[in-house]
Amino acid sequence: MSERTFPHHDAFVVLTTAKEDCDELGNKCESYIAVSIVKKELIFVFRGSKTKGQILLQGYQYLNPFENFFNMGD
Repeated sequence: MSERTFPHHDAFVVLTTAKEDCDELGNKCESYIAVSIVKKELIFVFRGSKTKGQILLQGYQYLNPFENFFNMGD
């Protein structure tokens, strides 16, 4: 993946990849973490939503139910 995605001279290395269920319908999402010591950059990538409905469902699930965050509100 890194050879096709990042320029060779930037020396990016993919550190981790993950594939998880991202909603109640069993749709899969993926994440990647890449680093370049040369550019002093760390890149986080999330992908997988294919439809507007899937994005809305994931957003709704993310916001509900609300959870207390260190007694600073819901």
